[in-house]
Order: sequence, then structure tokens, then C-alpha cells
Amino acid sequence: MLTNYRSVYKSWVFSQQNEKHHPVGRIVDFVINPDNGHFEAIWIESQHGLRLLAPQDILRWDESELIIHAERDLANPKGFPRLKPILAREVPLLGAKVFSGEKFIGRVKDFAFDTISPKLLSLLVGPRWWFLGTKQVIPRKRIQKIKSQGIWISENVIPISKKKETPIPLENPIPKVDS
Repeated sequence: MLTNYRSVYKSWVFSQQNEKHHPVGRIVDFVINPDNGHFEAIWIESQHGLRLLAPQDILRWDESELIIHAERDLANPKGFPRLKPILAREVPLLGAKVFSGEKFIGRVKDFAFDTISPKLLSLLVGPRWWFLGTKQVIPRKRIQKIKSQGIWISENVIPISKKKETPIPLENPIPKVDS
């Protein structure tokens, strides 16, 4: 499912084993690998404090809820030793500065992602000044690097060919119909 952060923030997390269908937590943030934009884990606010949920432990994720097998799938961050290097370099996307070369473009207001893969698809960047400019959608393939100082994107340059195109002749031209 394609969605954005603002739509899933504070969405309920339910355990399939919970008979009463009471939530076990709420989504509060994501651990995104700054090298490739993949979601490595999801921060869940639970009754035991902040916990991490691995994407492979998600059974179903739709517009209103996220279903996991059991509450024990929500782990203490210390239970994810492979995430330690990523957590050390973790960059909060919301509010991050976006640069194109040396030029400051604006700040990240929201981001879109795919819940199935799960990976970052695009950034919604607000203008430098709220009263000047418009919001921009930056696709993932334009993101060059994500660092604690900000996010660098490539220029939005569409190459224009100066070569004149010649039409391809049809072998069987379409006959003209007179009305």
C-alpha cells in the first residue's frame, strides 16, 4: 500500500494473539537506512515504552491498523544489534533541510512510502519561506545522500535533445475516411 507518514502517524498496532483486539501500541516513527531509503524498523509507542518492530514481523498493514503476530514482536532497541550502526546514523526526515548542490530548497514536510517493500518513495518539501514558493515532490531516485546536516538531491534537469525527430513511416498507412 502506498501511503505517507502523516497518514500512519499514531496508527494502532494490534496483536493477532490478543483476543480482545486491544491495541499493543502506536506507530511513532521509522528507522530508515540513509544509504538506500529502506525501512529497517518501525518505532512503536507501547505500554512498555518505545519498542522496535521489524518489517518482516508485520502480518497486515492497511489504512487504519497494523497487525502483528504477538506483542513479543515489539522488541527493545537493544534486541536489534544489527541496527546499532544505522541507529547511530539515523536522520529524522521530518523537518530535515533539503539541498540541491549548495542551494537550500526547503524542509521535508512529509514523505511517501510503500508498506509492502517497505521503502521511501518520495519527499514532500516545503518552500524555503512559507509565503514564497510552492511545495515540491522529490522522487527517491533524485535523493543523492541523507546526512545529519540535511538531504542532498540532484538537479531537476531534463535533457532536451537538439536532434530533430523524423517520423517513422508506416508500412500500411491508415486509410483516410471521408464523412
